[in-house]
Amino acid sequence: MAGGALLSPLLGIDIKLAEMIASIIFVLIIVAGGLRSIALVNIIQIFVIYTGMIVSLFFSLSLIGGSVSDGFSRIWNELPASYWSIGTRSPLTIAGEVIGTVFTFFAAQAAITGIFAAKDQKSAVRGTWIAGFLIMPVGICFAMLGMCAKIHFGTTLPHGLSAAPAMMLAHHPVVAGIALCGLFAAIISTGPLNFQTVNIKTPAMSPQNAPSSETYRDPR
Repeated sequence: MAGGALLSPLLGIDIKLAEMIASIIFVLIIVAGGLRSIALVNIIQIFVIYTGMIVSLFFSLSLIGGSVSDGFSRIWNELPASYWSIGTRSPLTIAGEVIGTVFTFFAAQAAITGIFAAKDQKSAVRGTWIAGFLIMPVGICFAMLGMCAKIHFGTTLPHGLSAAPAMMLAHHPVVAGIALCGLFAAIISTGPLNFQTVNIKTPAMSPQNAPSSETYRDPR
């Protein structure tokens, strides 16, 4: 659905058709090479995502302030203090969100499929830590893009988009294209893993069937 929501306004097509196109892209990636192809594509997409986020944030801050430093000064001074502080929220609310996020990763298809696709337990643990550190800067960039959109658009976002995509589309088409490639790469990095889940057989993962060497094998 996220892929369709992004492609629909970008291509000017109906959202159902956009979702179908996104699904076809996911399926083609899986059919082409299974989990191995997804892993290789995701490594490439790390660079695409970071390039898109850096370019988008740089031009967004410049758009609202004339320069990166002035743009950051605007979001720091003009937005409410609550945008920069977690102290304004209830500790119970924050604790609930943290606990909910942690437990989500025990059931999220994209995370679970990636973990079980690792060649062994050590690789799964190491990959999880690396992914955790890599995703934090992306989250910060998206939050700051939302702040830029708040100043640039106010309370009304164009095309029914969320803040980050709307801010990306506000730039020159070349800049917007690079930024949106990063956003779509982030969607593609999880979409195929969600589809691939149906190909993993749970008996192969059960403790009684696990290899004694604690090596996870591709169940295909």
